[in-house]
Amino acid sequence: MKWPFKMPKKWTEHALVYFTFGLLICAALQTAVLWQSTQILDGQRKEMERQREEMAGQRKEMSEAGKQTDRIIAEDRRLAAANERFAKATEHSVTQTKSGIERSLDLGRKSLEQSKRSLDRTIEMSWNDQRAWVGVTQINSFTGTKQEIKEGSTVGVDIWWSNSGKSPARGLRVLTVLNLRPSNVAFAPPTGILLGQLSNGILSPNSVLHSRVQESHPLTKDQAEGILSRSLVYYVFSNASYDDQFGQHHQTSLAAYYDPASSTWSLLDKYNAAN
Repeated sequence: MKWPFKMPKKWTEHALVYFTFGLLICAALQTAVLWQSTQILDGQRKEMERQREEMAGQRKEMSEAGKQTDRIIAEDRRLAAANERFAKATEHSVTQTKSGIERSLDLGRKSLEQSKRSLDRTIEMSWNDQRAWVGVTQINSFTGTKQEIKEGSTVGVDIWWSNSGKSPARGLRVLTVLNLRPSNVAFAPPTGILLGQLSNGILSPNSVLHSRVQESHPLTKDQAEGILSRSLVYYVFSNASYDDQFGQHHQTSLAAYYDPASSTWSLLDKYNAAN
């Protein structure tokens, strides 16, 4: 078998042949490399297309999710608005209910207070009707209706207490004070020596208690003249304290002065009281 080409005879021809073969080999290698690169680029392009499609799907999903989120947000807003309206309506209803309850309670409280006041008045009226009432019925000199004022005479007062109530006065205690003072000194209930007292007594209804108080020393000449000239004034103050059958405590006070014009004891405008 013969070589289809004519064999070169010079080294330049040999070099040209080898160079040509080298170029062919390089071209083949470049072709192979180009083909491989094309395959790689094609694979990358396909991968990029796949990723782009995947990203498009994700965008679509995200868009759908966004729409769903928007719908959820809109629904939440609608529910929030409805809850707010319901809360306002509930608050208004609670306020009205509270106001109604407060009005009812206020009316009930006022009615209860009125009932209590009526009951208290009824009880008080019943107590006042049935309780003991101790008061003074008479006061005069223990020597008679007139007090004799002169040197050596003894000043004394008789006081009659009576119970005009319908039940006994319990624990009755009567304290009496005689007091001589200058006429320019205003009178006040004295705290001097207690000249007479009845302790733990019981005064029945329509009963009378007689108490007497008397000075321990007779009048001097100066005292007698002072009383008659009104430069000195004799006062008597008496207080009766007791309890009624309902356990309520009461007091009756008496305040009088000696009037030399009538020679009798006259009541003062103040300090005569009973409860």
